Amino acid sequence: MDPQLQVRLALLRKLVLLVVAAAAALGGLYLLWQGVSALLDSGAESRVALQRERVAEDLAAQLGGLRGKSLSALGNRNVVRALRDEDRERALAALRESVPEAKSDLFSADLGEAFSGDLAAFGFGRLELLHAVQSSGELTLRVLGSGQQRLLAYAGPVRERDETLAVALLAFPMDPLLARMREAQIESGRIELRQRSAAGSVPVAALGDPDLVAAADAEASPIGDSGFEVVVVAARAAQTLEYGLGMTFALGVAGLVLGVLLAWLARRTAIPAAAEAGEISFGEALQKAAVAGSPARDAAARKQAAAPRPESGGVDRSIFRAYDIRGVVGKTLNPVVAELIGQAIGSAMVEAGQ
Repeated sequence: MDPQLQVRLALLRKLVLLVVAAAAALGGLYLLWQGVSALLDSGAESRVALQRERVAEDLAAQLGGLRGKSLSALGNRNVVRALRDEDRERALAALRESVPEAKSDLFSADLGEAFSGDLAAFGFGRLELLHAVQSSGELTLRVLGSGQQRLLAYAGPVRERDETLAVALLAFPMDPLLARMREAQIESGRIELRQRSAAGSVPVAALGDPDLVAAADAEASPIGDSGFEVVVVAARAAQTLEYGLGMTFALGVAGLVLGVLLAWLARRTAIPAAAEAGEISFGEALQKAAVAGSPARDAAARKQAAAPRPESGGVDRSIFRAYDIRGVVGKTLNPVVAELIGQAIGSAMVEAGQ
């Protein structure tokens, strides 16, 4: 085979081994990293669930308190008595006095004044809440407004026995709920308060990292029977492994071992020296001469030995290479040249005191 082709094939073999070794090692390291991450985050889901449940319980307690105040205001005797006397102003004053922290309003049982005016100015959210109360006849909770102006609005019927005298609306500030959400201390995470409806779950308040948005089907904890729920999004979700923790570690170690083995094989791959076309080294020529001796060769050697020795200037300088002495036997190399080289080396050693 052509010596140059041998060199190219050896280089290609070494390159392929190195590339495959690097790929195997990197794949092994990636799998090990996945396994370690999953091991460290194995308790992430349980921690998030526990935190979510704790926040839901606290918010349920706060909403329960607001619900209790609203029910108490709807049953306030002064409010009922004023409505029975058809004195709406006195009834509204009594309602506001019973729950001073809320923005309160009263509407007729048929909601005529709400639906007869400018609906956009009145607010479609308020209309929907009042209509829901009129349909269900029960105390109903909604979030009204937007941005920083959002309010927790309870609306319900004011009754005397089985007769509905009016529909009351009490809107509380959301600051207490937001303060409790801040106290949850979701480190580099996000907490969302959502309102459930027939159309799905809609976020009404959120705190934390804005880049973390919970999926629509994220695990949520309901806040009692309020129609609200809490969603907590951790900054770093637990790793999902395709092969399981044990298999992931095994594959990672196998990848690393394979990479090291292939790298060792690549290092052991020898690259043959490329001889010049038509040339053999002097050592190769001597080896061939030692193996295949003949009378013709011996006669030629005696003839060359009897020939006059050239001066040192007659030695072809091209035989001196970077790491060895190499030439063409019979042209630039012969026993006379070899003897001269040996004498030169011996003289140099004598002069060096060796």
